[in-house]
Amino acid sequence: MANSKTLAGLIGPTLIALAAALLINLGSISTLVESVSRDPALVLVSGVLSFVAGLAVVRVHNYWAGDWAVLVTILGWLLLVGLVRILFPIWLAGMVRTSAKTRDSLQGRRSCSS
Repeated sequence: MANSKTLAGLIGPTLIALAAALLINLGSISTLVESVSRDPALVLVSGVLSFVAGLAVVRVHNYWAGDWAVLVTILGWLLLVGLVRILFPIWLAGMVRTSAKTRDSLQGRRSCSS
C-alpha cells in the first residue's frame, strides 16, 4: 500500500498540472498537439517516456485488488501502450497528417456550403 500512495502522490499532481495546462492553453492546445503528433521524432520520444513510466509503475506496482490502488496499476499498463509509439513513429505521424488533411478538407467543404 505504501507503493500505491507514493505512485498516486506522483501521478495525481502530474495529472492536475496537465489539466491546468490544458485549461490555460485551451485555445492553442489543438495546434500544439497536432504539430507534436506530426513529428516522428517527437512521437518516438513521447513513446519512450510513456513506456518507461508505465514499465516503472508495472514493475513496482502490479497490484490487482478491488480497491483504489488498482487504478495505479491500470494507468501503468495503459502507459505501456507507448511501445506502439516507439515501434511505429513514422506510421503514426503519417496517420495524423492524413487525418488532419481529411479533417481540413471536410471543414473547407462545410464553410463553402454555409
